[in-house]
Amino acid sequence: KKRSRSRSTCDATGCSACFRFFWGREPHEVVGACKIVFKIVLGAPPCGLGDAFETPVRLVAGVHNQVFPGRFDRGVPRESLRFEHSGGALPSGMLLDKVTGEISGTPADVGRGEIVVKVHNPSGKDSCSLAFEFVAGEAPSAVAYPSWPSFGVVALGATVEFVPELKVRGCPAPSFSVSPTLPEGLQLDEWSGRIFGTARTESTGAAHTIKVVNAYGAAEVGSLQLAVKKLQVPEGVLFYPRDYTTEPGQTAPILLHGKEIVAITNQVRARRPEASYDQDVLARALGDLKAKDVEGTVADTNSLGSIGSLETALQIVSPSTIQEWCLEYSVEPKLPSGLSMSSTGVIMGVPTEIRPRTTYNITAGNGIGSLTAQVTFSVSSLYDQGLPDGWSSDHVQLWLEDLEWSEQDRACFLRLDGAGLMALTSLGAPFFKEDGRGLSKRKMGDVVQLVKILHEGRSMTRVLSADELSELEQVAARTPAIDEKFLSKFAETYALKTGKAADAAGGLEMQMCVDGTAFHHGISLGVEGIEQEVSLLSETSEDPAVKEVADLLNYILYEGSSEKEYANGIRDKGRPKGTTLAYFCAHPNAETAGLSREEVVALRLYTTAAYKFMNGPLRDEERKARMEPCPLPVTTHFAETGIKKLRALNAPDPQLYLSARSPASLG
Repeated sequence: KKRSRSRSTCDATGCSACFRFFWGREPHEVVGACKIVFKIVLGAPPCGLGDAFETPVRLVAGVHNQVFPGRFDRGVPRESLRFEHSGGALPSGMLLDKVTGEISGTPADVGRGEIVVKVHNPSGKDSCSLAFEFVAGEAPSAVAYPSWPSFGVVALGATVEFVPELKVRGCPAPSFSVSPTLPEGLQLDEWSGRIFGTARTESTGAAHTIKVVNAYGAAEVGSLQLAVKKLQVPEGVLFYPRDYTTEPGQTAPILLHGKEIVAITNQVRARRPEASYDQDVLARALGDLKAKDVEGTVADTNSLGSIGSLETALQIVSPSTIQEWCLEYSVEPKLPSGLSMSSTGVIMGVPTEIRPRTTYNITAGNGIGSLTAQVTFSVSSLYDQGLPDGWSSDHVQLWLEDLEWSEQDRACFLRLDGAGLMALTSLGAPFFKEDGRGLSKRKMGDVVQLVKILHEGRSMTRVLSADELSELEQVAARTPAIDEKFLSKFAETYALKTGKAADAAGGLEMQMCVDGTAFHHGISLGVEGIEQEVSLLSETSEDPAVKEVADLLNYILYEGSSEKEYANGIRDKGRPKGTTLAYFCAHPNAETAGLSREEVVALRLYTTAAYKFMNGPLRDEERKARMEPCPLPVTTHFAETGIKKLRALNAPDPQLYLSARSPASLG
């Protein structure tokens, strides 16, 4: 028997309704229910037309061209949608279909042009500017469908979309065709090559061939197996090794750059049918997919009610069962370069991209259900024991791991880089080994407590002692006054700024208030990252000094040296004319210090007016309070690392340094 209730509301623009259905064996018995929510829209204007065309539109003269708009919101009602153009003329021989938006014909013109395409219905309109240019014709090549199911199976009732990739798309725009016919409910878009739809009926597997053709040639991809089957909904929990499924405050694995990793495998576990368990607790563990609650082990069972052991409640799902589910694995964000995910969800390869600690979301689905998991790791280079103040937070963790520290103790240092670690030395905890190479574990227990205080946000002792602070203030007091008009980074110190241990421990990145993801991406681009941020600053500022920085960067990268007078001196005074960047990169001092090309560029730029946009913001406490990002963070980073490396040119004797920090000298 079936009963239904409904509730609806209406207003001037449309109405929404919620229907609830109940059913049972007896009139007042409810054993099941479902809810359907939908909205009726009486009218909506089209929008997003600007994303429907690839601009500029590339045309080939003398042959038939067809250009179709891609996907955009066509509004309501769709059947009254109409296209038109204005603000320019189409190439002779080309026409715009007012119903479909197709632009087609055999153009005789050459050159470039631009029109405005408009689309409207009774509810409103949208428009976009469309540029076109004439190019030489070329054939499409190397077509592939990266997201094609690895098992060649689509679940009955599943909605799918497969988008092609071509090495060369070809010009004029090619058309796509498929043989044999796709299963019922799936269709191929003739002009984009997109295969989409909902599989409606079961079908046996067939090998499909997709061809891409234009007037200059063709490409094809064959043996694309595709069948539609009734699949089971995957049930259970997707597990990865415990080390890789950590909470934010816990340590995570650090993969070494350029070193092959042991494959990060997975398994699926599900409830044992015969096991005794607490329904609510197991539903939470399985239904919410809280892998952290179960960790893939049987170590913590106190929070699982009557489940005496997860081992008795969960069992590993057999490979044959998983294969029947036809799971497709995906990961977001993209794995570091060199790593890939296999068709069974195994992460493998040789990481070739440095990346900070990142959590990756993994999904294993078959169109009608999915399992999810998270893995966390970072990719780091080996640390240089001779330059601990230049270590990243990953280097600190690797060093502590080499000292065989416990995970609990290492977790206290998760946010500390080498500079922060060194800043703690002035708090009375000696770090250096006897030979002056690397750091010592001696008295590090005291530092663990200090770092805990730092993480809790409590006040810490200042870095400088009273005597040190007094001495520095006396030096600053003797410094001649400097008129701001002649202010230059080449002048003596004009204001003493001392920081807190918490600020030093946070490192340069924290002081610059930058978005970590964008910042590290810019670093990974090297010189291009410097160019991008200088270009962005130049485009968004009317300050003449900013334009000067952009010109100077172009000079450093692409011009030979020449003298030119600026407010703070003469550029490259006395240097042979025509000296290029390659000379500075190959300079013996640069090679001895191990400077990279981007560090040389940043240091050269730092000796110009650009220093105002690097030093100034770091000294601006009000900017920090506003959490306003520094304008040139990538350039500042490379300048900082370059300056640290230049210490190698005049490195002091470690033994002399250590003797000054001996227990006797420290009292």
